[in-house]
Amino acid sequence: MITDPADSKPANEVTTDFSPPISPPTGNQDRVASACEPFREWIEQGLGRGRNAMAIWQDLVSDRGFPHGYQTVKRFVHKLRGSTEPQAVGIIQTIAGEEAQVDYGRVRWCVTRKAANTDERDCSC
Repeated sequence: MITDPADSKPANEVTTDFSPPISPPTGNQDRVASACEPFREWIEQGLGRGRNAMAIWQDLVSDRGFPHGYQTVKRFVHKLRGSTEPQAVGIIQTIAGEEAQVDYGRVRWCVTRKAANTDERDCSC
């Protein structure tokens, strides 16, 4: 974009310091203990029974009067579990039409038979 120098405005500030910005200190010096810490044993038992963070939070709220939100429990559970490796999943490759997927759900079908003056239906549930 070409501009006319007569229309340009002077700079209000000039930056002369090009050093990297100062970052806050890292570490856990000022960390506060989690609100879930008093419930650690109870949460670990829930995880041991295969419960997820949402179910554990709901139990904490209803059974223990936990006043904090779901995200608090979710973060705590994530710290307890640590980083887990994703589970391997087998991928089956076949030629198109060689295999089909079957859903063993319940299907309702209905056949209509036309008789002389009646409409009869043979339905199965």
